[in-house]
Amino acid sequence: MNIDSRYLKDFFTSMIGAPWSWTILSFAASFFISWLVFAVIWYLVVLLHGDLSPTRPDDHVYCVDNIKDFTSCFLFSLETQHTIGYGVRATTEECPVAVLVMSLQSIVGVVIQACMAGIVFAKFTKPTMRAETILFSKNALISLRNGSYYLVCRIGDLRPTHLLESHVSGQMVKKEITEEGEVIPYHLESMDFGTEIDGTQDFFQMFWPIIVSHKIDEESPLFEMSARDISSKKQFEIILTM
Repeated sequence: MNIDSRYLKDFFTSMIGAPWSWTILSFAASFFISWLVFAVIWYLVVLLHGDLSPTRPDDHVYCVDNIKDFTSCFLFSLETQHTIGYGVRATTEECPVAVLVMSLQSIVGVVIQACMAGIVFAKFTKPTMRAETILFSKNALISLRNGSYYLVCRIGDLRPTHLLESHVSGQMVKKEITEEGEVIPYHLESMDFGTEIDGTQDFFQMFWPIIVSHKIDEESPLFEMSARDISSKKQFEIILTM
């Protein structure tokens, strides 16, 4: 299946994650296309009814008053969909088809506006920039606590309205080679971080800057590494998420 078609299957989420320029352009295009499609429909309605004929009788009743050409149909389509109502062009009781088209266009306009309002509101409420006020210490260090080594770092929140029930977790990314010779260039290995002295309790309240720690024991991926391995030989990265 094409990757683009997978994004289209989850249209709402794709629009929320899309850049603002694409979102605005998509809705502008959807409005313009709907105006144009209904303008063609209105043009066909008045054309088949004879409203544009130069030889229409004096007692001819129009489907839509003051429709003269396709431009008039486009303007009437726009006015109908957005209930502008300038009072110049209006549907009459002569054509039931015209009444049906007007009803359908009103429904389509409401659906497009509802989708636009929902997506725009969701994009505004999406906390994409909340991480900008979450700070991690520039350097992490290995410290001795109660006879055990711990990898520690500090996390702080700049906002006065702090996050509640925060959760911290860690992953080590490194190259791994199996016994069969398979090379895994980006192997993820879990690392437990916590706010307690012994590195437990990964849920915490961030009322002030918190020190999180990882206990370097037999289950830690850092257990078999020396200071020289950490500083020079070993190529790895520790990713801490909150």
